[in-house]
Amino acid sequence: MLAAGIAVTTTTTAAAAVPPSPGGGAPATEAESVVQRDRAVVRGGPDEQYAVRDVLVDRDGSRHVRFDRTYRGLKVLGGDFVVHSEPDGRLSSTTVAQDKTIDLSTKPAVSAKKAAATVKGAPGAALVVDAAAGKPVLAWRVVADGVETIVDASTGKVRRRIDDIRTAGHAGSGHGLHSGPVTLNTTRRDDGSFELVDPDRGGSETRNAENRDSPPREQTAAFTDADNTWGDGTIADPATLAVDVHHGVQQTWDYFQRTFSRNGIANDGRGALAVVHDRSSDGNASWSDSCFCMRFGAGDGWSKALTTQDIVAHEWSHGVTSATADLEYWGESGALNEATSDIFGTLVEFAAANPVDPPDYSIGELADFGGEGRPLRYMDAPERDGLSVGCWDGGIRGVHYLSGVPNKFFFMLAEGSGKSAFGYATPCDGAAPVTGIGRDRAGAIWYHALSRYMVSTTDFTDARAATLRSAEDLYGRDGTEYAAVAAAWTAVHVEAVRPPTTQSPTITQIADRTGRVGEPVRLQVEATDPQGQRLTFTAESLPQGLAISEDGLITGTPVEDTRSVTIVTVTDPDGNRATTVFTWDVHAPPVIEDPGPQQNRVFDTVELQLQASDSDYFDWHFTGLPDGLRGDDLGRVVGTPATEGTFEVTATATDDDGSASSVTFVWTITQAPPPAPTRLLYGYMTDGEVQVVWLRAPGHPDSIGGYEVTIGPDGPTVTVDADTTSTIIPGLDQAREYTVSVVTIHRDGRRSTPATAEVWK
Repeated sequence: MLAAGIAVTTTTTAAAAVPPSPGGGAPATEAESVVQRDRAVVRGGPDEQYAVRDVLVDRDGSRHVRFDRTYRGLKVLGGDFVVHSEPDGRLSSTTVAQDKTIDLSTKPAVSAKKAAATVKGAPGAALVVDAAAGKPVLAWRVVADGVETIVDASTGKVRRRIDDIRTAGHAGSGHGLHSGPVTLNTTRRDDGSFELVDPDRGGSETRNAENRDSPPREQTAAFTDADNTWGDGTIADPATLAVDVHHGVQQTWDYFQRTFSRNGIANDGRGALAVVHDRSSDGNASWSDSCFCMRFGAGDGWSKALTTQDIVAHEWSHGVTSATADLEYWGESGALNEATSDIFGTLVEFAAANPVDPPDYSIGELADFGGEGRPLRYMDAPERDGLSVGCWDGGIRGVHYLSGVPNKFFFMLAEGSGKSAFGYATPCDGAAPVTGIGRDRAGAIWYHALSRYMVSTTDFTDARAATLRSAEDLYGRDGTEYAAVAAAWTAVHVEAVRPPTTQSPTITQIADRTGRVGEPVRLQVEATDPQGQRLTFTAESLPQGLAISEDGLITGTPVEDTRSVTIVTVTDPDGNRATTVFTWDVHAPPVIEDPGPQQNRVFDTVELQLQASDSDYFDWHFTGLPDGLRGDDLGRVVGTPATEGTFEVTATATDDDGSASSVTFVWTITQAPPPAPTRLLYGYMTDGEVQVVWLRAPGHPDSIGGYEVTIGPDGPTVTVDADTTSTIIPGLDQAREYTVSVVTIHRDGRRSTPATAEVWK
């Protein structure tokens, strides 16, 4: 049994903070005392320990201490909480992520090995307590490919999946793809060259992945330059994207420092790593807590590189969210996580005021998403992208699409409803108009709520309460700001009380799927209706060859190698809907060109290149090759045949997703050509000895078994090995005339015609 206690591991003081008033002690110590005296205020129990994650002190002395929780040594998912105190240290209130007190056995019924087996490629599983929703349970946390899978340790069932990768000095000059001509802060190296490391912003650095997939820092290359001039504005220069990102990080760091006195992502003065030309993010950008880094690709067929100012700030802000509220990346908390990054990405774009990228409320518009000049998202009218929602209906969607609700809230809070200089926002279902309070005050309210009142499980209703409390803290309950926050949430259908969940049907979320061309599909979508009414299913963007019935059965056979973002909607007779959004990858095996029958002779030099096409990278494997030939993973066959015969060769190409195709062809190896006579034969006699010299016979060296040397007309015959090209034959009459002949002997015993020459004296 572990004793309950509080381990104060880190204390981060907001740069906007002021020292506590004389009447109070250290904020972390006082918060510790509050919890020690009455653990019930944080739904705590006797077997728990707590660690301080963050400490903020407002200008009036109010304190906000954020804790993480463990139970009998196990990390508690959704166990975080914030203790809010008056300037003199007295408890004001708490914000607690979990719903109920933890009381459970830490002995799992399901093994770690079985839990890890639920996720392909998972190296193992870690035991945790899952308190994110409802009654806390013992669970296994399985991490693979940037996705956390939470598995019930009693039943082995998957509780949920959480995406851990969030899928957006010296003065030098640079020319970025999206940023245009800008100034960069760099570091001078010992050799006099410059590197994209910013010593004034915690050592923030930008490095080159050189088209590798998510390489660790040690496998990336530093950007260096002799004259501190970077990029040429085109994608041809690898430094061009580095300029966008390095400058974007500078602008983001400066915005948070000037506006909120925040000293870096974690408020500890430490810079983050940014990696460009990362193949895993070619059509994307991402933040990862595990490496404290951002990754950016070089673009793909759907968009230019996502290295615009608002996207760089978007990814940087994911780190800020992780360091504060740590909003879980699924459902409404995940949507708030994404919206937070969109909000601050937009605010940084306005603060940067780059004339090459005029500020607006469209996310990533310069990346030309889809090749049609479209942004990733519209904050004023999220539904314009065809997938996002701006009016909350209680339905479950992907975090990017659901982020439209808080995005639209923020737009109206800052700019107001109706027509503005930056868009047109319509309140939902005739809600009252909203009068904007400006970006600065709207941003201050959101940051205050994020850093003080939001926790990992905060949903839309909780976010409404958190922003209202922040507006009251900053501007007073009777201020126009408080009223505007309430009106803006109402205008997106988020009220103080969650709407009854019995109104809409519930659809079972479908995980991302993978299939193959020609492989039949039969997938039943599951949904329930609280009123027991008949439900109707529809689907958008199914892979070609598939269809869905009204009862939710998806059948058919995929016919095309493609990726689809599929949306399945279930509707009850009253028009209430629920949706699930998932990606559906259909893979096809490589298409191999048949090389046809091949024919060579023993000891020929062979080089054959097989050809195939596929949308993925693929490797080759060969079976049945003639002796002496070998194939490599690039589809090349090289070598020298050593054995006659007819061989049935199979070449198989396997792509990255495991799809494979094979072609079989006949390879005939015939007898080597007859041996050729030697060349430039020479014989010279001295004192009754003949020295014979010749050049090696034409043909492959391995085909020659040896040489037979004869002195004529009646002299001796000797045989030498294939590596010998001279010999001495003694015991001859110096006065006589002789000839010399050399016969090439093939390894199979065949003999060449003799090469003959007179013996000189």
